[in-house]
Amino acid sequence: MNKMIMVKIEKVTFEEWKKAYDGDYDLRKEFMDADVVAKIDDHNAIIVANITNEETMQKVMEERIPEIAEEMGLEHTIYKIVRQ
Repeated sequence: MNKMIMVKIEKVTFEEWKKAYDGDYDLRKEFMDADVVAKIDDHNAIIVANITNEETMQKVMEERIPEIAEEMGLEHTIYKIVRQ
């Protein structure tokens, strides 16, 4: 299932957030592949990815993301991509 994730980054720059995102590669590969990250500006990004394990993604969103969300000022909005 393909998803698009809008990421608001309020307390750090895109580059600082991207370094943390890249550092979680081994964790991400447990639930997604073919991810593409696009920089909108210094404080916004879009991730498009194929989610291979929805349950693991939810667990990561509940456990890992709160560890860094406060520090970086992150807000995620997740959209399911549906082809019609």
